[in-house]
Amino acid sequence: MTVTQNHQLVGGRLCLDFLNTADWQDETLVADHVETLADLSAWSRRAGLHFKPVQHADATTALQRISAFRQDLRALFLKVMTGQGLNQGDANFLNSAFATSQGTNPITVADGALVYQHSDDLCRDLQLPVLFSALDLLTSPDIHRVKRCPGHKCGWLFVDQSRNGARKWCSMETCGNREKARSHYKRTRG
Repeated sequence: MTVTQNHQLVGGRLCLDFLNTADWQDETLVADHVETLADLSAWSRRAGLHFKPVQHADATTALQRISAFRQDLRALFLKVMTGQGLNQGDANFLNSAFATSQGTNPITVADGALVYQHSDDLCRDLQLPVLFSALDLLTSPDIHRVKRCPGHKCGWLFVDQSRNGARKWCSMETCGNREKARSHYKRTRG
């Protein structure tokens, strides 16, 4: 399954939309929407991140890195969401991810303006804005509004921005409607 033009960005934050490039069932990955670097590039454009096209010598390794980063970041969010205390290992993960994503001297000045120099590594370039978004959310009061969609084979994370905090589904149009149809079928079929 790959990222399409219709891939929904329902997380409410860049970091959550990044985590939602995979579907989960009981913390088991059931579908990865980023199977190729082209998928990752398409998702980043859809999310408003514009990087120059790159060719990785070893696309498989690059995708494994971004997948591991996504899984570790998701685990960190779930830990916070379930009220588990964070430890130095969690801070070490974030520090390591920041160090990896920044490279050396990525910020320069050109014509009197700051310029962020992207590398030739889409995965590394993508990590930095995702990390800034994650750190912003993890340290804001909104972290207590992050929920996990209970939809079958979904598990997407989103910030519940509803006034009463009653949002249940990542999207009513997908998971919500599927659950309504499933419940209706059970009721009418006995």
